[in-house]
Amino acid sequence: MNSGIQDAHNLAWKLTAVLNGQAGEELLDTYESERRPVAVHNATQSMVNAKRQQEAARAMASPDFLALLASPEGGDLRASVASGLQDLRVGGVHLFRSCGIPVPRRHGSRVPSPVLGVTGCD
Repeated sequence: MNSGIQDAHNLAWKLTAVLNGQAGEELLDTYESERRPVAVHNATQSMVNAKRQQEAARAMASPDFLALLASPEGGDLRASVASGLQDLRVGGVHLFRSCGIPVPRRHGSRVPSPVLGVTGCD
């Protein structure tokens, strides 16, 4: 999405400059050479991130990880996972909050997790 917004901005100022007589039409020829490398980089990075997320999900679903998470020895791991979840945000919005989804907590609370030790938030 960011690439598309940036692409539109790049094209908009170029079209404006050409239409207002501030630049020649050859300026429009620079669009692809400027934007393609950015789009390729962003797409490649998205694939790298997707692969990392899949690997993390597989690791966290493994029987060994789940057994450690549930064991008395897994206290530090549970605290680390809970801390990471509490701080996880996308676009400034906390993830793993109720956000109006009916749960037995007040709006904005974390869903309780006895395994992770998350009891809710203020």
